[in-house]
Amino acid sequence: MHLKSLRSINKMDVKRKPTFYFDYVYFIIAKTYFRWDGSTGITAVIIISMIQSCLIGDLLALIITQFFNRSELAPFSKQAGYFGVFIVFLCCFMNYRKYDGKYKELRDYWSYETRSVRFVKGFLVIISIIIPWLPMIIIGATWQI
Repeated sequence: MHLKSLRSINKMDVKRKPTFYFDYVYFIIAKTYFRWDGSTGITAVIIISMIQSCLIGDLLALIITQFFNRSELAPFSKQAGYFGVFIVFLCCFMNYRKYDGKYKELRDYWSYETRSVRFVKGFLVIISIIIPWLPMIIIGATWQI
């Protein structure tokens, strides 16, 4: 059999086709930390939850800064912190349920990537971990008092 036909057979065995973004980020991080986490990939779940929480926080911050200034929201900072922690735990819970036991399935799906493709996608994973923090940093530095 040709390698191309093996790839198509292998991809057909997967129950659902993984999405590129969060599934691939989970796979790469779980693969990196496999020695410590095993197939549960808890580190990957936490990092994906952090990315998702940051994206939600970015969206909320962009909306809030259009209508309020810092001094108006200062009395509600403690409640906002609790809400943020709730969002992080909710994302962790949902991602753990989604990815529990999925490492082998994702490994089988992306096992035939070439080294150069893995390098480029790995770089994109690192960028996708850093990018969600930037809007919060920019908003925090420029939001009027």
